[in-house]
Amino acid sequence: MSAWKEYEFPEEDSRLFQKVFTSEQMVLDFYNTFRKISLQAAAYKASKVPIESTLAETLAKGWKGMVQTVTDGDEQVLAAFLSVDNNREQWNAGERHLVMAAEDYLADVLKHHDDRK
Repeated sequence: MSAWKEYEFPEEDSRLFQKVFTSEQMVLDFYNTFRKISLQAAAYKASKVPIESTLAETLAKGWKGMVQTVTDGDEQVLAAFLSVDNNREQWNAGERHLVMAAEDYLADVLKHHDDRK
């Protein structure tokens, strides 16, 4: 978590994040949820948990819930998070590797469970 204090956010994104996260506890809650879901996705991928499984469906719901909670449907906030994601070279290596291990599986799970609607 301390590595994120070093991250250079664009001024507009920084203002948006200050509105989204009104306390340090909110930042920690988001970070912990993000890490938990990423760790689960990486573990499910390594364990070859089928994307059609109940575990994967719960993972998709968790991700969607996290995104909804933190963005409240605001496209500007979503764009600010995507900007952070697109600048992974600023992330510490551990965070970068975790997301890289998780993202393909998570994307497949989200697509599968969105297509089922």
